[in-house]
Amino acid sequence: MAKKVVEPEPEYTVLRTGSESLACKLTDPERLERGRELAQTLEDIKALESEHEMEKRAMKSDMASLEAKRDRLSLELSRGEEKRTVDTEDRTAKDNRVERVRKDTGEVIFSRAMTPEELQHELSLEVQAGGDDVRKKPGEGASVQAPERTPCRPGSL
Repeated sequence: MAKKVVEPEPEYTVLRTGSESLACKLTDPERLERGRELAQTLEDIKALESEHEMEKRAMKSDMASLEAKRDRLSLELSRGEEKRTVDTEDRTAKDNRVERVRKDTGEVIFSRAMTPEELQHELSLEVQAGGDDVRKKPGEGASVQAPERTPCRPGSL
């Protein structure tokens, strides 16, 4: 007859099976791969930080521009006016003053005393047929120009 093999009774009973994340020692190839991953991750972090700094500077510039626009608009609203380029002209007044006048409204925006040079009136001369000079007020006729001067040569005097 055959001998019956008797299995020993187990020392424990399995209640359930599953899996868990547990610490395991890395092999040499695994350590080498982790080193490469770490180096690449450090490069990615530096690139992202650099990109973030550039975006931060751009956003700061954009914000400053918007704040300046806000301040300008607020000031214009509170004053009820804005700066614009307006055509002007300087005019002489009868009281020996120069006035700067807005050409769009005719408003005098500035007035000052005439300089000594501005007080000197230019006189125009017109020669009559008889050779006499007739003094004319500026703008009343053609003015006579002085003849051209020729330079002196040494020893020609």
